[in-house]
Amino acid sequence: MPSQASLELTSDFLIIGSGIGGLSYALKAAQHGTVAIVTKKEKTESNTNSAQGGIAAVISPEDSYALHFELDSIQ
Repeated sequence: MPSQASLELTSDFLIIGSGIGGLSYALKAAQHGTVAIVTKKEKTESNTNSAQGGIAAVISPEDSYALHFELDSIQ
C-alpha cells in the first residue's frame, strides 16, 4: 500500500469554500484570528465565478425574493 503524505495545519477558523460567501466570511473572521480556506482544485473554480451576470439581491421595497426566484430561477 502506498504511503500517504500528511499535512497538519492549525487555525482559529476553517472556511469551506472560496465563493463570495466563504471569502466574505474569511475576511471578517480574519479580524479575530487565523483563517484557513479549503477550496476546489483551482482557486477560481467557484459558483460565484460562474454567476457571470452578477449576484442578485433584494434591495428595495418594490423588490422581493419571490420575484427573483420567479425571474431568475423559473424563467
